[in-house]
Amino acid sequence: MLAMKDNLRPLQDALVRLLRERPFYGHFLLHFRRRATADGSPLGVTIEHGTPTLCVQPAAFAACAADEQTALLEHLLKHVLHLHMLRRRGRHAHDWDIACDLAINPGIAGLPPAAVYPERFGLPAGLAAEEYYRLLSPPFDSGNQQGQGVGDADRER
Repeated sequence: MLAMKDNLRPLQDALVRLLRERPFYGHFLLHFRRRATADGSPLGVTIEHGTPTLCVQPAAFAACAADEQTALLEHLLKHVLHLHMLRRRGRHAHDWDIACDLAINPGIAGLPPAAVYPERFGLPAGLAAEEYYRLLSPPFDSGNQQGQGVGDADRER
């Protein structure tokens, strides 16, 4: 158990920083369960049996600068506060995740350089995740609706 606590020490330190800098977020995060993971993402959040669980990849999280760690915690909290997991409703997971990031990232200082922002996609800031999703995922092009569906619309009969 001590090894697990040692692995999560950078997370504990980031939580203390968040408590000082943004007390609401810090106190909210104190109620999350914490679990070390082996995947490549520094942080993730999931809901397990109705309880939010903060998943941390200790080495990847420790490799982030202190301000990035704090920003990543705020990022995850905003996903939970905005109920992004519940609002997905059958949307494509990858596109929905990006749309959610576009909705919350502009208000978070100190995110890692790989963070996505609306201007990167030529989109305005300040939209909801659903609005970004519609702009990122145009509806399926159903063509001209003529012919037999095998590319024979120009063929004479």
